Amino acid sequence: TNITYLLQGMKAKFRVEVTEENLDEIIYKNSNDPNPRERNFCSRLTNGACEKTVILRTGSNNIWFTVHDKAGNVVSQNVEIVV
Repeated sequence: TNITYLLQGMKAKFRVEVTEENLDEIIYKNSNDPNPRERNFCSRLTNGACEKTVILRTGSNNIWFTVHDKAGNVVSQNVEIVV
């Protein structure tokens, strides 16, 4: 799993590249939100990747991405962005 992002003001456009062919879903959670919760990032890959724009909060944003495959395997990766 490879995660990159482009920061534009308070928005970050994330690209998550996944080599798993049996992707179930990718979820994300910003631990610094006032009410942190898991949100859907994508459930299908286009050319091995998903892209989504996420609105960030001022200050530190500790974002966890979790990739699930159909066999139940899970991989997590953290990205920290300061706005």
